[in-house]
Amino acid sequence: MSDPAPLPDPTLPSPATSSPVVPPTPSPSTSATSIQLPTLTNPLKKKLFPVLVTIIITLLLGITSFFVYKYFALKQQIVQAEPSPSPTTITEDPTVDWETYINTIHNISFKYPQSWILSEKEGSQDEGSTAGDPVYNTAIELTKQEVLIKIFLNMDGIGGQSQTYEGEKFILDGNNLYQYHKINDYNETKVVGISNTLTTLGVFKLNDITYSISLSYPANYSSEQESALLSEFDQILSTFKFSDVSTTPSPSTQTLQPPDSQTPIASICTGPAQTPTTMIIIYDNTVDQQPCVQVLPNQTLKITNNSSNSIVINTIQYQTTIETGGSYTFPVPLGSFLAPGVHLLGGTEVWLQ
Repeated sequence: MSDPAPLPDPTLPSPATSSPVVPPTPSPSTSATSIQLPTLTNPLKKKLFPVLVTIIITLLLGITSFFVYKYFALKQQIVQAEPSPSPTTITEDPTVDWETYINTIHNISFKYPQSWILSEKEGSQDEGSTAGDPVYNTAIELTKQEVLIKIFLNMDGIGGQSQTYEGEKFILDGNNLYQYHKINDYNETKVVGISNTLTTLGVFKLNDITYSISLSYPANYSSEQESALLSEFDQILSTFKFSDVSTTPSPSTQTLQPPDSQTPIASICTGPAQTPTTMIIIYDNTVDQQPCVQVLPNQTLKITNNSSNSIVINTIQYQTTIETGGSYTFPVPLGSFLAPGVHLLGGTEVWLQ
């Protein structure tokens, strides 16, 4: 029998006992896969950031400006493409105050400035002619100082040899003619005229009537004087009208102004004149005044005011005021707008036959 095991001395430390080593449990904050590194600061990145922002803003502004420019440029093109109304210009007729010459026998009329003086010499007829037969070689002269415009109507008996002159094409009342130039050494004058060709006797023919129109002036005129004169001559030529009697409307197809009476009050009535235009002169003195004048339907009427007061003319087609010293010529024959009878015009009885 074996001896019992001795009891441990409670006063002595217990002998060390070996036990399995258990590794410590890691805490969540100390996981092996999450490693905290210190943040590094990049100085170059800080410097580039403002530059990039500036570049982006500049590009945006440039793109915006480009599209704004294109928009307004397109808008401007649209505005320019729209037709703008042309301004209305009123051109005053420089011939409005000019005198008017009308010849119904030779189918011609024209206007001329009041600074020119007109004289007329009626042509002649063949022996044995009757009323209505042609009148030849009616001569009209317009003069102003040493300048002369000569006009021949229905010329006949022209002789001589044609000459060739310098000149250029010229349109007279829609007719294609020529304006020729020549110098007369024998009287030291220059001549400008109208003709059918530049090899000519100085005449032209329209509606089977032969005409001659020429301007003569001193050869020593200065260039300024000559330029002003030729411009005025061309302006006079621009007023010429040539008509065909066959196309003239008869008075019966027009509205005629009725007469003031059928017979004149005046005991004496002069006329009718043997010229295409009848002239009346108005005076303050009733002794010099023509109380009554007889006129024909194919005649025109010229009224000159030598009185101290203005004269008002008021007909169905023509209304005007003639100041003291002025005159007015009706542009058409009286029979085209006045009915037969006595018409009171300018204080004178005009008895239309």
